[in-house]
Amino acid sequence: MIIFAIDPGTNDSAFVQWDTEKEIAHNAKHVLNHELLAALRTMEMHYYGIIAIEDPQAQRRPASDDFIKTCKWTGIFQEAISGRLAIGETDKLKLIPYRDVSAHFCKIVNAKEKFVKEALIKRFGDPGTKKNPGKLYGITGHCMSALAVAVTCQDKTEGLNGYPDL
Repeated sequence: MIIFAIDPGTNDSAFVQWDTEKEIAHNAKHVLNHELLAALRTMEMHYYGIIAIEDPQAQRRPASDDFIKTCKWTGIFQEAISGRLAIGETDKLKLIPYRDVSAHFCKIVNAKEKFVKEALIKRFGDPGTKKNPGKLYGITGHCMSALAVAVTCQDKTEGLNGYPDL
């Protein structure tokens, strides 16, 4: 199965296509939000088993303008995907709270992204080099966060505590 996972941001977002059988990422990119939106409006949704979006969650502090913008883009992406899914495919779209990603990899709900990245490297091995690439070769920055969303979704969907359909 292929999971298309998105780590949304204020002006740009990252995405990755994660092959759950081969445990390898394809097409990991960091793009402007309007470019990702245009791609979502035209891509073939039937190719993906799941489309997962990191869902920003309120913290116990006032929401910043950047947080609000990220929330808005998450909703825009969700709407673009929902409108492209065929009848009977709506269960493909999953919103994954960051606290679930953090708890899945670090056993605490508010771990910093660098610790999630370290857990991914521990699980899948060193990214490697151009001459000797590992499974995570070329996945950096927010693409690593998108991968964490994909792997969390994969593990939760395959386990007993899966994500509910939207």
